[in-house]
Amino acid sequence: MKVIRRILYLAAVLALVFVTFWFGFMRKPAGSPEEEKKVPVEVELVSAGSIEERIELTGWIKANQIVDVASKVAGRVESLSVLSNEGDLVAAEEGVSVKKGQQLAIIDHDVYLAQLSAAKASVKAKEIELADAEREKKRIVALYEGGSATEQSKDKAITAAELSAASLSLAGANLELAQINLRESMIVSPIDGIVTAKHIDEGNLIRTGDRIVAIADMK
Repeated sequence: MKVIRRILYLAAVLALVFVTFWFGFMRKPAGSPEEEKKVPVEVELVSAGSIEERIELTGWIKANQIVDVASKVAGRVESLSVLSNEGDLVAAEEGVSVKKGQQLAIIDHDVYLAQLSAAKASVKAKEIELADAEREKKRIVALYEGGSATEQSKDKAITAAELSAASLSLAGANLELAQINLRESMIVSPIDGIVTAKHIDEGNLIRTGDRIVAIADMK
C-alpha cells in the first residue's frame, strides 16, 4: 500500500510540473521593459509667439461724468446723427462714440437760417432809416438856428432820429439772437464720451429745454 501511495504521489507531482511547464511555454512572452516604455514623440522647430490670456468678469463701469444734452431752441428734429471716422452719418443712439464739438442733431435749421436773413435785412433797413433821420435832424436844426424853423420842428426831428437809433439797436439785438438760435439749432456734444440714452427721434417736435441724448465720459 505504501508503494502505491508513493507512486500516486509521484504521479501527481509530475502532472503538476507538466501543467506548469505547459502553460509557461504556451503563454506569449511579454515585451521587454524598454519596449513597454517607448512613447511616440513629435518634433517641431522652436519659434517665437505670444500667449493670450482672457479673463471674463462681471461688474459695473462707473462713468466719470454724465451729461444730458438738451435743446436751447424749439422746432422739428431734422437730423439725429453723428459723422463717423469713415465720413458716414451714423444714428446718434446708445453705444455710439462722440467727440467734443461733434454734431449730434439739427433742429429746424432752414427756419432759423431764414430768421437770420430777415434779421440782417431789418438791420439794413433800420440803418437807412437812421441815416435819413440824422440828415433830417441836421437840416431842421440848421433851419432853426437860422430862424427858419420852429423849436417844435427841431424837437420833432431830434426825437425821430433818436427813435430810429433805438430801432436800429433793437434790430441789432434781434440779429444777434437770430445768430445764436441758428448756432444752437445745430446741437453738438459738450464732451468726449459714449451715447448712453436717446430721448427723441428724428421728426419729433421739441421745446426749449427738451433732452436730446445722454452722454457718459467713460475715461
